[in-house]
Amino acid sequence: MEFMLGCNYWDKKHGIDMWRDFDLEGIKKDVKMLEDIGIKYMRVFPNWRDFQPFYKVYAYQGQEKGYCDYNEQPLTNVQGIDYQQIENFKQFAAVCEEHGIKLVVSILTGWMSGRLYLPRGLEGKNALYDPEVLMWASRFIKGFVEGVKDCKNIVMWDLGNESNCLGAVNNAYEAYVWLTYVRNAIYAADPTRPISSGMHGLAPYVGNWWIQHQGEIVDYLTPHSYASPSVNNDFEPINQMRTTLLATAQCMYYEDLSGKPTILQEQGTFSQAFANADIAADYGRINILSSFVHGVKGWMWWCGANHSELMQPPYCHGMMERDLSLFTPDDKPRPIAHTMKEMRELIESLPFEELPKRDIDAVCVLTSSQETRQERWNCASASFVLGKQAGIEVSLPLPTTRQRLFPFRIPICIFCPALPAGRL
Repeated sequence: MEFMLGCNYWDKKHGIDMWRDFDLEGIKKDVKMLEDIGIKYMRVFPNWRDFQPFYKVYAYQGQEKGYCDYNEQPLTNVQGIDYQQIENFKQFAAVCEEHGIKLVVSILTGWMSGRLYLPRGLEGKNALYDPEVLMWASRFIKGFVEGVKDCKNIVMWDLGNESNCLGAVNNAYEAYVWLTYVRNAIYAADPTRPISSGMHGLAPYVGNWWIQHQGEIVDYLTPHSYASPSVNNDFEPINQMRTTLLATAQCMYYEDLSGKPTILQEQGTFSQAFANADIAADYGRINILSSFVHGVKGWMWWCGANHSELMQPPYCHGMMERDLSLFTPDDKPRPIAHTMKEMRELIESLPFEELPKRDIDAVCVLTSSQETRQERWNCASASFVLGKQAGIEVSLPLPTTRQRLFPFRIPICIFCPALPAGRL
């Protein structure tokens, strides 16, 4: 499989409202700029709110009276799909294909950058287990996938964007049912393409969204690794060894626990205040190369186009969502853009698509009891980074029966005690 080096994308002029205010000429300009810096893959997002625009009609004493579209007209199809948006997406995909860019499509995009984007008819409901929401989600997936699956440059479906943020579930079983339901709906409409998770913030046998369950259900897991508190990676400068290695460590953690490959689907440096342009480029270079040599299947920057001048939500209330692009506001490539082009040319110059798998020297045996997510992750990430410093390649599985019965079949066993938050 070719290494998927690319970026996430909303257009420059409208951001998350790009489908509501579809601007094909502006998109053409964006895509040409991305092609010029060597982007060959983009992760893109059909905003659920805009592709299935319906709301519920109420009558006497609040009785439900059916559904209509946002223009107060009866729905023209049972799926509630806006077919003009399907055509818009196909035009967008055609522009990307013309410029040699392949697409990973995050289908059920109802969460983005700190805000929910559900159809009006579903607002106020739990988007993960309410039966009415699930019915409309299934209809949306079927209508959208069948509508655009003939776009040849779509190479992968994504469940959505960090869909565990859509709502709360009561336990891991409800999460499992949602994952299976959405995955099966996609597969029923198109069994020819792989399906990735689109989620971050997973854990092994802790909480409700388990890495192992993802491994059962999807083809690729997708860490969204930033230098952030979510993975205890905000304690050292971004150009230090721990900070630059923890994204790779998280990918290996997901792979070892799930048995499935990973794509580093989102990475960035939040803002110029967090890391200047040159440091951001160095951070990107290290993580691209580290991902490639560790067998991660792709690396994507957040985000492609510049959004620093947008004023609508979420840009008006989230500073970190405004300044994460590959370009300046006047469309000049930032150093990270030049770095990505250099890395693309370097990887393409190699006489192979993938390196051999790592030779594992040691295993960090993680307990399978229900301790906190961060405690187990701290053990794993510390062992991985310290192993790198010592020239030892560490695998990060939970103990299996075979390992418990025959612990000396592996060269070294590292038992790493839990570390206080922020310590390595």
